[in-house]
Amino acid sequence: MNELMSPMHQKILALLILLLLILAFVNILVEPIYSNLVEKAEQAHMLENRLEGYTRVLAQKEALEQRLIAIQDRPLRDPFYYGDSDSDLNAQVQSDVRRLVERVGARIESMRSISITNEDDIYTVGLRMNAQMSMEALAQLLSQISAHNQLIELDNITIRTSQRQNGVNPPILEVEWDIIGMGILHMLPGGET
Repeated sequence: MNELMSPMHQKILALLILLLLILAFVNILVEPIYSNLVEKAEQAHMLENRLEGYTRVLAQKEALEQRLIAIQDRPLRDPFYYGDSDSDLNAQVQSDVRRLVERVGARIESMRSISITNEDDIYTVGLRMNAQMSMEALAQLLSQISAHNQLIELDNITIRTSQRQNGVNPPILEVEWDIIGMGILHMLPGGET
């Protein structure tokens, strides 16, 4: 075979075989070890990030505990209206809603009661209201309703721009919605309502 190949060819063949052996060695041994090291480094980085997060939480532990105690010391708001009759409950919900709407500068076009339902002695008192207000007033009203002492839900909301726009003032919205409050009738002696 030496006669078939010149010394130059033999050197090239030896280099190619050596190169193939090196590549095989890298693929079989070095590459898996390198991949494992990269994976471990990524895991270590992820664990360092978690540790930093836990350290931040621990640094805020005292402040968070004080905030939790303050929240626990606050009395829970009572989500119900209380009245002697369902019409009394309805009047309370209407009064609260009217006060909230007028406080933000909105104008009530109409407000009417919708059917009152009773389930397990909890009365659902509903109003259907049409009002005109600016976008800012609507945002303020929604914020006030969410912070209100009694639970008030909104349902069947329709918002349109008013037909009476003058192009100078901010747009006026016509808002139609159902406003729902929950109430309990006062108990009379003997457990009757």
